[in-house]
Amino acid sequence: MGIVLAGAFSYIASWGPYASDYSRYLPERTPVAHLVWPVFLGSVVASFWLEVLGALIAILAPGQTNAVAALSSVLGAFGPFAVKRRDALAAPAGAR
Repeated sequence: MGIVLAGAFSYIASWGPYASDYSRYLPERTPVAHLVWPVFLGSVVASFWLEVLGALIAILAPGQTNAVAALSSVLGAFGPFAVKRRDALAAPAGAR
């Protein structure tokens, strides 16, 4: 459980340095909260639903050790399609 929490935290924390990019164009007197909350909420919204989905799939497919097999057992034929679609979208343009 600890390694999962560490992985989730490191994913969010790795985006922290980008806050300096956001603040570069803001007026000097902009309150810190006007920068921190939008960045924090954007990170949470982007990752939280995927983490919850992964936890639900792990709960619903406890015997599976392969992510694609777990998706297939929970989502039926849509599981492998979702993985293939994600891989196709992540591939470089020339590799499609």
